[in-house]
Amino acid sequence: MKAFVLLVVFLLAAGTAAAQEEELAAAETLEEKALGQAHAVLEPGGFDDEAFSETPQVSQWLWGTLDSVDSAGGTLVLKSIDYETAQEVIRSLYVDDKTVFHGVMGLADLEAGMHVTADYKDKDGRCVADIIEVESVD
Repeated sequence: MKAFVLLVVFLLAAGTAAAQEEELAAAETLEEKALGQAHAVLEPGGFDDEAFSETPQVSQWLWGTLDSVDSAGGTLVLKSIDYETAQEVIRSLYVDDKTVFHGVMGLADLEAGMHVTADYKDKDGRCVADIIEVESVD
């Protein structure tokens, strides 16, 4: 009987060891695949290098009064206060097809004198609006 129990324990241990070896081999294969993909990315031409060469742009925020709107030119002029210097700032913002409007349908609905909040980013030396939100008048 002892021999039978030892034989069962031995077979279980051998089966467990074999399963562990299979899992290890599978893990090594996955690691090799991942490394291969990583090397492909790191090789010149393996990935879009320009997508990672630029630092992400941080959005700027303005709140102020619309001074003027040029629907044809896709621009608006916003007067606001620089909170650090307490000086009036006049900023031209450009809109593009990615600009999101809240409170109005689009640039053509904006009028001088409206109070707006704008999130924008500097793109190629121009302040391009990501979001224009009209403050509701209640």
